[in-house]
Amino acid sequence: MRIILALIMTVFLNLGMVSGDEECNPHVIVPSSLTPNGDGKNDCFYIEFKQQPSNTRLKIFDRWGTRMFETVKINECWEGKLKERKLPEGVYYWIISFRFTEDGEEFTCNGNFRLSWTN
Repeated sequence: MRIILALIMTVFLNLGMVSGDEECNPHVIVPSSLTPNGDGKNDCFYIEFKQQPSNTRLKIFDRWGTRMFETVKINECWEGKLKERKLPEGVYYWIISFRFTEDGEEFTCNGNFRLSWTN
């Protein structure tokens, strides 16, 4: 599973995906960088929805496909750490699934962002 996920993520990176795919653009706003340096700008990675979703799940992976973060809470964000340890700078990948109604169509979107501890 890790190898397949890493391969998929590599393809996305090589295609130049920065902040999501075409199907998701009308629904979500995703940052292209995370700089958790305490300056109040991009200190926390989260996905902003243009309307209130239900059944959300956000996963963040490193370049090897190892899951670094997962949440089902829409307002929970990630600060670039795993078990309170700062992770290395680099490109990380996200996958989010969501619906706008309990029985509505499920969207699955993905993309990547850059983690940097300095501006």
